[in-house]
Amino acid sequence: MDDYKGFLRGIDYFKTLGIADLDILNQACRPASYKKGQVVIAEGDFKENFHIILKGSVAIFKGRHAEDQGFLAELQQGDMFGELSFIDDHPRSATVITREASILLTIYKDDFTKILSENAAISFAIMKWMATTIRKFNNHFLSTLQQRNVQLERTNRQLKEEVDIRREKESQLSIYKDELEEKVKSRTKDLSDINDKLQSEIMFRRHTEAEKEKVILKLEGALNQIKSLSGLFPVCIKCKKIRDDTGYWYQLAQYLEKYSEAEFRESICGECSKKYYARFYE
Repeated sequence: MDDYKGFLRGIDYFKTLGIADLDILNQACRPASYKKGQVVIAEGDFKENFHIILKGSVAIFKGRHAEDQGFLAELQQGDMFGELSFIDDHPRSATVITREASILLTIYKDDFTKILSENAAISFAIMKWMATTIRKFNNHFLSTLQQRNVQLERTNRQLKEEVDIRREKESQLSIYKDELEEKVKSRTKDLSDINDKLQSEIMFRRHTEAEKEKVILKLEGALNQIKSLSGLFPVCIKCKKIRDDTGYWYQLAQYLEKYSEAEFRESICGECSKKYYARFYE
């Protein structure tokens, strides 16, 4: 059997033990080698082993499979773990994983129970270690809790600031939205007015085009009439009447009124006025 009494005496809690007590512990220890990253204890298991780290280190996590599920502590050479399930018969409350290749001294439940029941010095040393461990974990828990509270407060302040910023942005967006709606309404009205003007302009142009077409038709008709009046006209050498194509004789004024748009109103020239109304000139 290997002799670990020198190692055990170097542990603070066992320094006061005598040779006989150290020999009892030494006889109960069973060495076991573990690779880096190997699970020694899994949360929820019922393995009844008590471990003392002879070489290497382990990490304790809250969780069963992933190391990032709540880191609790790291244990080094000379630290011990796994005793609580011996005392309360409950499943393991945490997961222990090796940080590096390690050698652990394992004490099984029957041996551990016998040692505690028969040796007061060892029991007292284990109790001191347990009390220190519990205090350490409590301090770590309180420190972690305080850190989390600080983080939560910081996060809460950040969230409050973000909420205030978001509310301010929402208020600004509401203002911009109202302004945009007003601009859209104004622009819509302007476009509607422009559209009405365009419709009026289109109607006016259509009317103008229609009038233009009428004028063109009239001009074409007048042109045709002018063309129809062009050429040689049979004129009586005596009465100066004009004969149309049907052989009917018209006074000049009658002919022009019939075959053109010309209108005549009666008047008298200066020569005829002197000739026929000479008495008014005497």
